[in-house]
Amino acid sequence: MGLDPHSDTPVEILHVVLLGFVKYLWRDLVQNQINPEQKELLATRLTSFDVSGLGISPLAGHTLVQYCGSLTGRDFRTIAQVAPFVAYDLVSKDCLETWVALSKLIPLIWQPEIEDINTHCDLLDAEIKNFLMCAIQWNVRWINKPKFHIFLHLPQHVRRFGPAILFATEAFESFNAIIRAKSVHSNRHAPSRDIAKAFAQGNRVRHLLSGGLFNIRTLAQLELPSATGDNTATPSTLFSYNSADWHTAGTESLNLTRGENTATHYLGLDGKDGLKTGCCTADKLPPRPFSSTVSGKVFGPAARWTAQTRFKTCADVHLQNGDKCRIGQFVIAKHGQSNLGGTVTARVEEILQLQGSPSEARGMPDLILIQLATTDESALPYRMPQLKLANQCYLVDFKDILCTVNAPHNCAANSCTTAKTRPVLQERELTGDLRDAVCHNGAPFDLVLNTAQMRDAIHVQKFRIPCDPMDDTTEDVIIEASVRREIDARKVRDAVKAAKASAAAPAKKRSGAAPSHPQRLTAMRESSGARGIQAHTS
Repeated sequence: MGLDPHSDTPVEILHVVLLGFVKYLWRDLVQNQINPEQKELLATRLTSFDVSGLGISPLAGHTLVQYCGSLTGRDFRTIAQVAPFVAYDLVSKDCLETWVALSKLIPLIWQPEIEDINTHCDLLDAEIKNFLMCAIQWNVRWINKPKFHIFLHLPQHVRRFGPAILFATEAFESFNAIIRAKSVHSNRHAPSRDIAKAFAQGNRVRHLLSGGLFNIRTLAQLELPSATGDNTATPSTLFSYNSADWHTAGTESLNLTRGENTATHYLGLDGKDGLKTGCCTADKLPPRPFSSTVSGKVFGPAARWTAQTRFKTCADVHLQNGDKCRIGQFVIAKHGQSNLGGTVTARVEEILQLQGSPSEARGMPDLILIQLATTDESALPYRMPQLKLANQCYLVDFKDILCTVNAPHNCAANSCTTAKTRPVLQERELTGDLRDAVCHNGAPFDLVLNTAQMRDAIHVQKFRIPCDPMDDTTEDVIIEASVRREIDARKVRDAVKAAKASAAAPAKKRSGAAPSHPQRLTAMRESSGARGIQAHTS
């Protein structure tokens, strides 16, 4: 069987989606749809956007707007997750609907784990069609780009190859720097061989310094020449089942990687964050009885704790997925046995440590107070769930909290404005200058669950609001109307050009045709005059 390029080559999501659709829409937004004043407003909103739960650094709004033509895939990942919340009143309704459809679609594409392939692909197919219909309704000329046609084959490739992130080129392109570092000491005569040998040597060193085992007897046999001169030993015959034949590197060698240093960084042996799962930070308040805590005021006296029992409170805790969860952060948590393993959205109200407990000795919390939040209503124009705090609180273990989520303010419904309230830092020192920042109006807890969040999408997507279903008739009506608008617009442009051309023709005729070579005409006139003078003289 040969290679079929149509079915065996999957859709490349980095260049089709991030460096395709997101780049097209963002450049069009910044360069064609907004004026300089709106660009400043867009940059201010980006800088003021709360990125908690997204796992990214605070946004540099001026850079994302000013250099929209020189952004990378990482920048477009960020833009896709926040664009509907910063451009809601800067673009037309059809353009915003296209942005919302694309932002809600991207987490489905980058989801690393799929529970039900049929359900996921059906949802992916519906959301892709919704995005294409929104783009067509906005401007049918978008469909002239081939990536919009290639995109339709993604569900088929996900069924065959698995999650799209598995065949994405982002990881391979980020490996280019490592390959380049390996080729620095090559003489360039056989670079591929030198790079392969360098990787093999690095893999051996990493294995040994990680405490990996090696067989001394096998190595000795490989070094000894055979009696016939032909060493036919195979790895299967050289393998030993005797544990005494296996050894590790010495203590001094292993100590080289105990702490973070140049060697551990080069070999990729650095710890992720150096913190244990569940580690929490105390808030420096003195221990107090349960009745004096927020939990005690919610639930009242607890029979399992005496009046002498003291509790400490913490400011944050590190969840099992690595998120740093602070007080007031919205999270997704398991909701006890009664919900049959279901999940809910909630806000963290308090983190408790029982004084003298084993958890305190390990620096971990004993209980976390959460307040449930409902997601029944849709927040327009984002088409995402609206978070409303309910009068239900629970004490849960930190392992029941699955992840943090991004919950931006509903600025579209509250007409939030900007004011010079953000202090300017120079050389890491506060100055008296102030810059524009978003000032949230209305209810402070009028929040939206950002289902465009790519991090922990497998948990967040359970709360997504599905797109409105479309039948073939509705799609045909949208396509026909968009094509008709484009044809009418072209007729208007052609009529304007024809009117300008007809208006310019009489003026050109009245003035006469200008000589194509005025210098040559002048020379001919002078030459004719000279010949006339000579004839008269003779």
